[in-house]
Amino acid sequence: MRFLTILLVLLTTSTAAQKVYIIDSLSLKPVQGASLTTKNPDFGSASDMSGEVRLDIFNLKDSIYVKHVSYKTKKILKHDIKDGDLLLSLKTHALYDIKITEPKEINFKNPLTSIKITSAQITDNQKTQTSELLGDLMGVAVQNSQNGGGSPNLRGMEANRLLIIVDGISLNNTISRSGRLQSTAAINPAFIENTEVLFGSSSVAYGNSAMGGAILFNTIKPKKGNKVRFVQQYETSSSANFSSIISNYKLKSSINVSGFAIKSYNNLKMGKNRFHGFESW
Repeated sequence: MRFLTILLVLLTTSTAAQKVYIIDSLSLKPVQGASLTTKNPDFGSASDMSGEVRLDIFNLKDSIYVKHVSYKTKKILKHDIKDGDLLLSLKTHALYDIKITEPKEINFKNPLTSIKITSAQITDNQKTQTSELLGDLMGVAVQNSQNGGGSPNLRGMEANRLLIIVDGISLNNTISRSGRLQSTAAINPAFIENTEVLFGSSSVAYGNSAMGGAILFNTIKPKKGNKVRFVQQYETSSSANFSSIISNYKLKSSINVSGFAIKSYNNLKMGKNRFHGFESW
């Protein structure tokens, strides 16, 4: 009787765990293509679509390696495998920091197709109009038919053929019957931190709106501390007054910048002495 009992136990042990299912430990879904091998890589089996794999080919004392490209390798003895599921854990990959840079910032700018005006240059020029500030740049012409106005011209193109951007927002400078809807004359030079003019191939990155080029304006940025700046200019040629006040102040955890400007222009007068060669004019 004792012999029969021992024989039944041995038969049960040898026939146990002949089939298991390879399962994802997180999703609890079957893992297809998991390979089960011993130290001999030429000998083993693989799980099917349902994650099922047979263990008949392995001996009871074999060390089985469960491998998959997306999961951690697991080593287990055959006699330790119970009927049911065998869980695998996904591999974790450390991702390095990735810096994404706009192509127009690195691939389209070079000294021949980009001109930049710094805040120091803007302060030194003492211009009352942004259009006058642009007129001093190489390759930029400004059509100024009246005081307080001015339209930049790049490569023979102006108005809606030029893209004007203020702090990343484009202005609608489309031509209408009464003139342009928005132009550089609406931008106060005292509020500008820096200006950049792109023409030629540099403006390609901005699309078909920048057919002639692109003019980028960046306004002054908030700075720590409280500061008030007052600018006032007077032009005798047109009796023009230009006053601007800019305040930088801190309010609790926020820093704010605000500004106010007044412009007043009279008729532009020609000087008394003009030697043009036409006495009857």
